[in-house]
Amino acid sequence: DLPVEAIIFLLEHLQPDLDEPERQNAAMSFARAVFGKKVMLPQVYSFADRLSEVLVQNQSDHIRNNSRAAYLQFISSYPLGQTRLDRHLASLAANFRYASSSGRLSAMEMVRLLLEKVRVDQLESAFIQFYEARPSAIAGCSSISGSIQAIAWFMPMASVGWSCWC
Repeated sequence: DLPVEAIIFLLEHLQPDLDEPERQNAAMSFARAVFGKKVMLPQVYSFADRLSEVLVQNQSDHIRNNSRAAYLQFISSYPLGQTRLDRHLASLAANFRYASSSGRLSAMEMVRLLLEKVRVDQLESAFIQFYEARPSAIAGCSSISGSIQAIAWFMPMASVGWSCWC
């Protein structure tokens, strides 16, 4: 086990590496190890916040995929109060309007993963944000295939069974 000071140092210094393809794997591996140990430090939450940006903003599919996996690990296993969880979910819903279609689709995929992994009652308060973001996500697509992907992504949400869908 690393001393807390070393974990803090590494989290702070590895955060910029999330954008660098040749160094991203080391940063992501370390973060996932820290997440697995459920280390409770403000720097862990800060690192997760940065992951939520990278999973939308990075141009590399590989980095977005790895960021989603690590972010999912954090969201589904860390103790988050409802307010903090709502803030994370609101950020994902806001990214349904992200300028890049790959970023929008990555945010949608992150929400889909959360729907599979996190208890429905934890997501219910944020569901209306996802529902209201649908037109922006679909309208923001510059291609027919992107629009079809966005529409197809929202279809399974109808089967979740939340009363606010109707």
